[in-house]
Amino acid sequence: MNVLVQNFGDGKNTVFAAKIGDSEANIRNYRSGKTTPKYAVLVSIVKVFDVSAEWLLTGEGEMLRTDKPQPCAAPPPEPTAATADTIPLVDIIRRQAEEIGYLKARLAQFEGRNGAE
Repeated sequence: MNVLVQNFGDGKNTVFAAKIGDSEANIRNYRSGKTTPKYAVLVSIVKVFDVSAEWLLTGEGEMLRTDKPQPCAAPPPEPTAATADTIPLVDIIRRQAEEIGYLKARLAQFEGRNGAE
């Protein structure tokens, strides 16, 4: 935790705590070894600072992630009310299927990043 506070909080518990949405007292306790961060705190650190979960949990490997996931393609645009009547039902179903595919990909990406609970 000391390395993280030095690198991402300018050595200040309050700065680091504010960035990850935790309290200064908790950061102080993590740094002193009195308590261990809970899962939600670790997830916040990984997300906010792009820290490698492996490094955070084991101390092995690089501190910063090098395997950043590729963003999913943007979902197809929603038809406007003016054009909704002119789009055949098949096209509406196709767009909805594409959007479902997009949402499934985003969910899989999220689960992959948070799968090591």
